[in-house]
Amino acid sequence: METPFTNHLSFEHIYEPAEDSFLLMDAIEADDCWLRETVKPTICLEIGSGSGIVCSAVAKFLKVFCLATDINSLACRATRETAQRAEVIVECVNADLVKPVVTGKIDMLIFNPPYVPTENYEVASSNIAHTWAGGLNGRQVMDRLFPLLPELLSERGVLYLVLLEQNRPQEVERILQMQGLKCQIVMKRRAGIEKLCVLRASKAKII
Repeated sequence: METPFTNHLSFEHIYEPAEDSFLLMDAIEADDCWLRETVKPTICLEIGSGSGIVCSAVAKFLKVFCLATDINSLACRATRETAQRAEVIVECVNADLVKPVVTGKIDMLIFNPPYVPTENYEVASSNIAHTWAGGLNGRQVMDRLFPLLPELLSERGVLYLVLLEQNRPQEVERILQMQGLKCQIVMKRRAGIEKLCVLRASKAKII
């Protein structure tokens, strides 16, 4: 998977791609055959697209129609610019999580959430902290998404979610399994003191 250029961006107010971003891309690339043969995605959505490197890379790699949302309007602009430079089209909407998205249509959902455990008030910060501050157990933002997944994903839909060890990945798996999703940790990586993983939660048959 080709990593899009981001040298046109300033990272003062948007999340700069880091190890978690590249881990997410690597996990998706590793699932290439399964995605193409089983999920056969036509519509992809990235929540919190930031710089736009992940959704732009996926759009080019899998030749899918990509949507994106971000609560930061500057990130939406950055996503569009990154997609344009990568010669793909990504429709990015300034929104919280998936509010403007039509349910039941998403074949592939990508989310690298704010996952760092912090005080809850930091989640709503107006500065760069909102891109990584996750509140209690780092789960305040992602926990809002989980109840929406069964209705959001298509019949063969799959979620790729970045998690930190402190987010309690096994607990997240149990929550999603109770919603009928098949879960598996598909990749792990250590980034400094952080232990990161990518959880795949799918309605489709898993490999």
